[in-house]
Amino acid sequence: MRLFTVKELEKATNNHNERRILGQGEVPLLVYEFIINGTLLDHIQDKTPEFPLSWNMRLRIAVEVVEALAYLHSSTSFPIYRRDVKSTNILLDEKYVAKVSDFGISRSIAVDPTHLTTLVKGTFGYLDPEYF
Repeated sequence: MRLFTVKELEKATNNHNERRILGQGEVPLLVYEFIINGTLLDHIQDKTPEFPLSWNMRLRIAVEVVEALAYLHSSTSFPIYRRDVKSTNILLDEKYVAKVSDFGISRSIAVDPTHLTTLVKGTFGYLDPEYF
């Protein structure tokens, strides 16, 4: 597993905020806000019947996810390719704002016009069509 320094995260994302760091220690980890509304899958499958997502909310969430992915692909110092986008990796905060999560198999690739080959990774059914 590749470990990233705070400086590498800042450089890669142009958005990481060092003020969010809660502490340091020997074990490298990131601690994020608690996401109270669970995953997008929970809401799509109506596991939360007390507050079903309207079609307007679903569209807004989809746009938020697309904007986040576009940012990772195009607006960072080095493009970050998510590679496993699925409804269980989209979290919803207290205002139902989408948060893309689980970057475990993501790739950061230096901008270079040469050909890049990598192993196929991700969840079957959610893989990019280019893999087939």
